[in-house]
Amino acid sequence: GSESVVVIGATSFIGSHLSVSLNSVGYKVLPLEDNVVYNVFDSMIWYRWNQLIDNKFDPMFIDFSDSVKLKSLIEVRNPQVILYIPTLIFDDDEISQDRMSNISLISTHLKHFVQILDFIKESRPQTH
Repeated sequence: GSESVVVIGATSFIGSHLSVSLNSVGYKVLPLEDNVVYNVFDSMIWYRWNQLIDNKFDPMFIDFSDSVKLKSLIEVRNPQVILYIPTLIFDDDEISQDRMSNISLISTHLKHFVQILDFIKESRPQTH
């Protein structure tokens, strides 16, 4: 069978195109997006979401702070590769005038990323 890949940040420009490209060369792709970091009013997110659906994906928004659900989902898929596209942190369009809100959002985003890395570290056999 083909390798399984999880793409985190799948509604970003890079994440959505990467998901479609990997799928086209035979990878089983699970596109994920952290439901804390997306802007529901961003029409491009929904455009890319629909592109993923049109390409026969089942993209998911999940709360990455829910470690039990995240671990369960990743364990079921047992991906050989997890790709993380941290575009929110670098996206000037997402920067608002409210600095504290920005700091809080970026902090949450980074905490979720560290949580994902910790999970991967715990779930993979140690190699030296």
